[in-house]
Amino acid sequence: MLTKITIPSYVTTIGDYAFSYCNSLAQVEIPPSVTSFGDYAFYFCSSLAQIEIPPSVTSFGNHAFAYCKSLEQIEIPSSVASIGSHAFFYCES
Repeated sequence: MLTKITIPSYVTTIGDYAFSYCNSLAQVEIPPSVTSFGDYAFYFCSSLAQIEIPPSVTSFGNHAFAYCKSLEQIEIPSSVASIGSHAFFYCES
Protein backbone atom coordinates (compact mmCIF):
# COMPACT_ATOMS: atom_id res chain seq x y z
CA MET A 1 0.00 0.00 0.00
CA LEU A 2 1.56 3.26 -1.18
CA THR A 3 1.17 6.01 1.45
CA LYS A 4 4.10 8.33 0.73
CA ILE A 5 6.12 9.18 -2.37
CA THR A 6 9.19 11.34 -2.85
CA ILE A 7 9.63 12.41 -6.46
CA PRO A 8 13.33 12.37 -7.46
CA SER A 9 14.97 15.66 -8.40
CA TYR A 10 15.55 14.62 -12.02
CA VAL A 11 11.79 14.39 -12.71
CA THR A 12 10.37 17.40 -14.59
CA THR A 13 6.81 16.26 -15.27
CA ILE A 14 4.30 14.21 -13.32
CA GLY A 15 2.76 12.37 -16.26
CA ASP A 16 -0.82 11.56 -17.16
CA TYR A 17 -2.39 9.08 -14.71
CA ALA A 18 0.91 8.78 -12.78
CA PHE A 19 -0.72 8.22 -9.38
CA SER A 20 -4.37 7.80 -10.30
CA TYR A 21 -6.37 5.69 -7.86
CA CYS A 22 -3.61 5.58 -5.24
CA ASN A 23 -6.32 5.75 -2.58
CA SER A 24 -3.93 5.38 0.36
CA LEU A 25 -1.41 7.98 -0.87
CA ALA A 26 -1.33 10.59 1.89
CA GLN A 27 1.97 12.43 1.37
CA VAL A 28 3.82 13.57 -1.75
CA GLU A 29 7.14 15.42 -1.83
CA ILE A 30 7.66 17.28 -5.10
CA PRO A 31 11.07 18.74 -5.99
CA PRO A 32 11.55 22.15 -7.65
CA SER A 33 12.50 20.38 -10.90
CA VAL A 34 8.83 19.56 -11.58
CA THR A 35 7.16 22.00 -13.98
CA SER A 36 3.83 20.34 -14.75
CA PHE A 37 1.21 17.82 -13.69
CA GLY A 38 -0.40 15.80 -16.46
CA ASP A 39 -4.03 14.88 -16.92
CA TYR A 40 -5.40 12.77 -14.04
CA ALA A 41 -1.97 12.85 -12.33
CA PHE A 42 -3.42 12.43 -8.82
CA TYR A 43 -6.97 11.50 -9.77
CA PHE A 44 -8.88 9.81 -6.96
CA CYS A 45 -6.05 10.00 -4.41
CA SER A 46 -8.70 10.16 -1.73
CA SER A 47 -6.26 10.16 1.23
CA LEU A 48 -4.16 13.08 -0.02
CA ALA A 49 -4.87 15.92 2.41
CA GLN A 50 -2.11 18.39 1.58
CA ILE A 51 0.38 18.92 -1.21
CA GLU A 52 3.03 21.60 -1.59
CA ILE A 53 3.40 22.82 -5.15
CA PRO A 54 6.88 24.19 -5.93
CA PRO A 55 7.14 27.58 -7.69
CA SER A 56 8.60 25.85 -10.74
CA VAL A 57 5.19 24.42 -11.69
CA THR A 58 3.49 26.18 -14.59
CA SER A 59 0.51 23.95 -15.36
CA PHE A 60 -2.00 21.42 -14.05
CA GLY A 61 -3.62 19.03 -16.50
CA ASN A 62 -7.29 18.16 -16.74
CA HIS A 63 -8.61 16.40 -13.63
CA ALA A 64 -5.11 16.55 -12.07
CA PHE A 65 -6.45 16.43 -8.50
CA ALA A 66 -10.09 15.51 -9.14
CA TYR A 67 -11.72 13.39 -6.44
CA CYS A 68 -8.97 14.10 -3.91
CA LYS A 69 -11.72 14.13 -1.30
CA SER A 70 -9.37 14.73 1.65
CA LEU A 71 -7.48 17.61 0.06
CA GLU A 72 -7.68 20.41 2.62
CA GLN A 73 -4.85 22.69 1.63
CA ILE A 74 -3.10 23.59 -1.58
CA GLU A 75 -1.25 26.77 -2.42
CA ILE A 76 -0.98 27.47 -6.11
CA PRO A 77 2.14 29.50 -6.92
CA SER A 78 1.97 32.53 -9.19
CA SER A 79 4.07 30.61 -11.74
CA VAL A 80 1.03 28.51 -12.68
CA ALA A 81 -0.27 29.85 -15.99
CA SER A 82 -2.64 27.02 -16.88
CA ILE A 83 -5.10 24.94 -14.87
CA GLY A 84 -6.92 22.26 -16.85
CA SER A 85 -10.62 21.61 -16.72
CA HIS A 86 -11.94 19.98 -13.57
CA ALA A 87 -8.45 20.05 -12.04
CA PHE A 88 -9.90 20.13 -8.53
CA PHE A 89 -13.31 18.61 -9.23
CA TYR A 90 -14.99 17.04 -6.22
CA CYS A 91 -12.41 18.04 -3.64
CA GLU A 92 -14.95 18.28 -0.87
CA SER A 93 -13.01 18.79 2.36
